Amino acid sequence: MDRAYEFRIYPDRQQRQLIAKTFGCCRLVYNHYLAERKHRYDESKTTLSYTDCAKDLTRLKREKPFLCEVDSIALQLPEVLPEGGGETGPGAAETVEDAEGVQ
Repeated sequence: MDRAYEFRIYPDRQQRQLIAKTFGCCRLVYNHYLAERKHRYDESKTTLSYTDCAKDLTRLKREKPFLCEVDSIALQLPEVLPEGGGETGPGAAETVEDAEGVQ
């Protein structure tokens, strides 16, 4: 027998801000590495590995210090997502911003 549980959270104002900041930073990291992978594929028909992205994330954090304000594990997950399915070539998936209609 399968069971399902549904939870509802009620974050306070400070927690809502941290959640929004975390999602925003994850979106930025995802779109950054998706663009990097597309660019590299267009130039040399190769792609970035997770290891390449993880090493580059420290540089990105130095360039954009606000990325240090959110959980580091949350920022590492978007690096993995563009890798799945091999969709880095022509006709690859839209960016998160395009999919959500956010500019």
